[in-house]
Amino acid sequence: MPLSAGTRVGPYEIVAPLGAGGMGEVYRARDPRLGRDVAIKALPAEFSRDPERLARFEREARLLASLSHPNIAGIHGLEEVDGARYLVLELVEGETLADRLVRGPLPVDEAIDIARQIATGVEAAHENGVVHRDLKPANVMLTPVGAVKVLDFGLAKSGASEPTAVDPGASASPTMTYNPTQAGIVLGTAAYMSPEQARGRPVDKRTDIWSFGCVLFECLTGRRVFAGETSSDLVAHILKTEPDWSRLPAATPARVCALLERCLRKDARERLRDIGEARILLAAPSQPEDSAAPARTRSGGVPWWFAAAAVLAVAALAVFATMRLGPGTRTGLVRKLDLLAKDLVFDWPVTPRLSPDGSRFAYASANQLWVRDLDQLAPRAVADLQEPMAFAWSPNSQELVYGDRKQLWRVGLAGGAPSAVCEVPATGKLIGVTWSARGVIAFSVWRDRMYQVPALGGNPSVLIEIDPDTQIDFHCPTWLPNGDLLYVTHWKSERDSAGTVKRALTIFDGKRQIGIPGEFGNSPDDMPTLTSSGRLLFLRVGATPGAWSAPFDLAHHRATGPPILVAAGAVTISAADDGSLLYVEGSGNSVTRELVWVDRAGKDIAALGKPHRGLGRARLSPDGRRIAFTASDGDNEDVWVLDVASDTETRLTFGPLREVSPEWMASSSAIAYIELEQGGMQGRVLSIHADGSGGQRPFAPPASIVSLNCNVMLAPDGRSAIRIVDERGHGSLKLGPVLPDGSLGSLEPLLPQVPAPNVADARISPDGRLVAYQTDNLGQVDVFLARFPDGKGQWQVGSGGGFRPRWARDSGELFFLAGSGPTNRGIATARVDPSQNPPLGAITPLFDTRGRDLTDFDVTADGLRLLFTRPVGGGDPSTQHLVLVQNWERESVAKGGR
Repeated sequence: MPLSAGTRVGPYEIVAPLGAGGMGEVYRARDPRLGRDVAIKALPAEFSRDPERLARFEREARLLASLSHPNIAGIHGLEEVDGARYLVLELVEGETLADRLVRGPLPVDEAIDIARQIATGVEAAHENGVVHRDLKPANVMLTPVGAVKVLDFGLAKSGASEPTAVDPGASASPTMTYNPTQAGIVLGTAAYMSPEQARGRPVDKRTDIWSFGCVLFECLTGRRVFAGETSSDLVAHILKTEPDWSRLPAATPARVCALLERCLRKDARERLRDIGEARILLAAPSQPEDSAAPARTRSGGVPWWFAAAAVLAVAALAVFATMRLGPGTRTGLVRKLDLLAKDLVFDWPVTPRLSPDGSRFAYASANQLWVRDLDQLAPRAVADLQEPMAFAWSPNSQELVYGDRKQLWRVGLAGGAPSAVCEVPATGKLIGVTWSARGVIAFSVWRDRMYQVPALGGNPSVLIEIDPDTQIDFHCPTWLPNGDLLYVTHWKSERDSAGTVKRALTIFDGKRQIGIPGEFGNSPDDMPTLTSSGRLLFLRVGATPGAWSAPFDLAHHRATGPPILVAAGAVTISAADDGSLLYVEGSGNSVTRELVWVDRAGKDIAALGKPHRGLGRARLSPDGRRIAFTASDGDNEDVWVLDVASDTETRLTFGPLREVSPEWMASSSAIAYIELEQGGMQGRVLSIHADGSGGQRPFAPPASIVSLNCNVMLAPDGRSAIRIVDERGHGSLKLGPVLPDGSLGSLEPLLPQVPAPNVADARISPDGRLVAYQTDNLGQVDVFLARFPDGKGQWQVGSGGGFRPRWARDSGELFFLAGSGPTNRGIATARVDPSQNPPLGAITPLFDTRGRDLTDFDVTADGLRLLFTRPVGGGDPSTQHLVLVQNWERESVAKGGR
C-alpha cells in the first residue's frame, strides 16, 4: 500500500514519493531528530510474506551498512511498522546519470571524472567482498556539488554464493531477474550485462568491470555499447558483436580507449583484473602523447588498443621517473618575486601552499580554492568552498586535498568536479593535512586526534591518539620523505610559569611520538615544516617576527644548528622541493583601517574616527553614541572607544596580552572584553568603564574561546548574560546570572536541542525575547532563532547559509551575512516579531559584500546605517602580496646556516 504524505515510519515522516522499482517503492521522508531528509525504501507487501525475499531485503541492508564510502549511498537504519519492512537510506539530491545522458554525451573530461568516482565507489565495494551486479546509469546519482554516488546494491551479492528466490521486478532497461546467484540463471539490466551474466553463469567482480565499461562508453558517446529491439537481440549482440569504437570522440585520451578495450573483453579471464586499475588510470594526469585517441583500426598493423597501451606505459614510466627524482641541486641564483592574490585568506590553518615541484601554488579566496601556475599571469578556481579549511598538495603536484562542509575532498587540476574522500570526524574542522607518496592522507582535527585515510577514499582510522589530560590537538603534519614517518606538532594543555600554553614537536614512528627538543616558534600558528632537503622551517612572533630555519637531522630527529631568520615579517610559510619558498609578508593586524558608515544599498557614506593598524570588531553601544573596537597600534591588540558625536577616542587597555572582542554592557557605560592568554585561545572576561575610569574588574573566569566574533553578551535587563564556551571543539552556548558583585555566575546550556548546536556567534534581541545564533549543525553555516531565556524553538533564518547575526534595536530587523559561496554572499535582513510563532517574517537581500573588507559589521538602531571597516588609502582592499623566493636555501647558507 503506497504511503501518503504525513505518514510516519518509525520517527520518520513521509514527505513525497520518489519512485518505484522491482524491490519496492522509495519515498522522501523527514528525520525530525537531526533535521534532515532521508529516503525510505518500502518492501512490497507480498515480499514481506515471502521469507526468502525478506531475507534478501535484510541482506541488502547489511550490505549497504558495510559499504560506508563517499561514493556509495549509505544506509541510516532499518524500520519495521505493522509487519512491513523499510530501509532508511541516505537521500542523494541531484539527477541520475541516465537522466543526464538523455541530453546527450558528456564532455570528455566530465565523463572521465564521473567514471573515476564510480570506479572509486565500486572498488570500495569489491574490497568489502560485494559485487554490485546491476551497475548502470540509472543507479548512479550526480549531486549538485559534483560528487557521484552509486546506488541500489539491492541486486548485489557477497563473495560467497547465496541462493535466493525469484524476483520478477523490472528496471529502466529490460532487467531479467531470476535467481541472482545460481549458475544457469540470468540477472541484471540487459544493456549492461556481462557475457557471463547473460549466459547465466556464476559471476564475480569482473562483471562489474564490464558494466563499468558500458557506462563509460555511454558517457563518452551518448549511446549504449550494445542495443537490440528485444532482450534476446540485445543478449545476442553482447555475446557475438564487438563495440563500435569509431563512436568514441576523437578527443578521447588513449589511456581511456585502452581502458575501455580491457573492460569490454568478452572473456572474463582477459578482462581488466581490478576496478582499482581503472580508477588509477582515470586519475592519472594527461601526458602530451595522451591528448587524443589514435586511429581506431581493427585490421592491419598494430591494434589501436595495443598502441594506446604502449603510450600509457611510456607516460606512466615518465611520471614515475619524475616522482622518483629528488629535489634539484639548488645551485641557481636567489630570486624574489612579488605576487598578487585577490581576497587572500591567510589565517591559520588556511594559508597559501606551494606545490611540491614548485611550479604553482594554491590559496583560498572568495570562498574558492585557487591555483596559480607560475608560468601563467592569472589564477584559476578549482573548487568552491563554504568554510575554508586546511588543504595540501598531492605528491605529484596534480591534485589538492582540502576540508569543507565537514568532509575531506580531492580535486584535480585537469578539470572535473571534486570527489569526496571521507567525512572529517569529531568536530569536523580540518586544521592540518598532508598527502604521502605512498597514497595515504594524514589529517588532524580541531580539538581531536590525528587520522589517516587512503587518498582514494574510505573510512578514516585513528593514526595518533590524543591524551585529553595533556594534549589539545595536533597541528601542521608533514610526511617525511620515506612516507613512513610523520612529523607533527601539538599543543599541551599544561602551562608554564608565565601562563603560556606549551607546545611539543614530535616524530610519529607508527607507534609513539618521539619528542624533538628546542624552541621552534611560539604561537599556535607557527606552521613548522620539514623540507625534503632536511631543514626545519617555522614562524616566530614577538621581537623578531618572521620565518626562521634550522638544519635538521632526519635520522636522529634533532636540530643540528642554531636557527636563522629567513624572511622578516613573514606570517605564513610554504616550501617546495625545488628550493622555492612562498610567504605572506605582514598580517591582517598590519593593515591600517578606518571605520565607515554604509547605507542599506552598500554605499559608503562617511568615515569616522582615526585610522588604526589592525582595526576591527567594532561594536555600537546600545544608545548608539559610542563605538568600541580593537586595534593593534601597540605591541598587540587593545580595546578602544570612539565617541561618535565628538569624534574623540579613548584607549582602554594597555596590558601585555591581547585584549579582544569588546561587547557593551546593558547600560552603555561599560564594556566586557576577553584577555587572551599567551599563545592560545584561552581567556578570561574583564569589564571596564567606557571612559576608562575605575580600572578592570573580573567578569568571568578563563575558558577556551571558539571565535573572537562573540564571546559574552549581556541581556538587555542586565540580569543575565550568554557566553560561548569551547568544549573540545564544540561551541556551547550557555546562560548565567549576573551576580550582585557584577560578575557572571555559574553557566548552564541555553539550547535544549539534542545534539546541542555547535555555536560560533550569538546575539540577544533588543527586547530580550529571542536569541539569534550561528551554527553549522546541518552541514553548512546558518543563522537560527530561539526563544530567550528558555532556548525553546529552532527557526532557521534563510536557507542558503548565514553568518554573524546583528540586531537593529528599533526596526525589528535581524541583519546577517547571507550565503555560503562565491556567487551568493551579501547582507540581508529578516523581519522578526517575537509575538508570532514562528517569529520570522520576510527576508530581504540588501547588497553584495564581495570585495568589501569584512572583518565584521554592526548596525544602527533604526537599521538605516551599517558600520564597517575599510583600508585607508582607497584602492582594492582585497589585494594581498605574496613573496616567492627561489633558491632560498642558498641565501640561508650565506647568512650562516648549514
